[in-house]
Amino acid sequence: MAKLRAPVPHIRKSVLVFGGIALGVALLGFVLVTVVGGGGSSDTAAPSASPAITRPNTSGGSGNGNAAAPKLREGGRDPFKPLVVAAAAGGAPAPAATPEPAAASEPEALLIEVLSVDKGIADIRVDSNLHEDVKAGAQLSGGFVLEAISGECAYIARSPERFRVCEGERFLK
Repeated sequence: MAKLRAPVPHIRKSVLVFGGIALGVALLGFVLVTVVGGGGSSDTAAPSASPAITRPNTSGGSGNGNAAAPKLREGGRDPFKPLVVAAAAGGAPAPAATPEPAAASEPEALLIEVLSVDKGIADIRVDSNLHEDVKAGAQLSGGFVLEAISGECAYIARSPERFRVCEGERFLK
């Protein structure tokens, strides 16, 4: 009668290694699907991306739901305003959409550059306007005022902001 022999140990070891790898891959796949994919459905609501903003009713009316249009940033446009208007019934082409002018209260950006500073006297360029040999208190173009000079830096202000620009630096304001 023949004796049954136990399986060879290296085969048993390889079965355990491959089984462990398969189990690890399955576990990794499950984690990726639930964490990255969002998992299944949940009874709890996900938090919103941004908090709700409640604006007070300043119209003085009964709050009939008519709100004033929000003010657009400079260079922005109304996303609900069509870019191209359909042609009129007469067949005349519709006028081309024109960008809305920027708000007059917002000045456009200016480049400020401190060219040199020496013994309390500075050479400053505001956009294309060069101001040579200016001292503290001098009025610069664009509504800027040179408030002070300290070392190699100039302290420049335009109400209500104050900022520092050092020699060789450029500042976009």
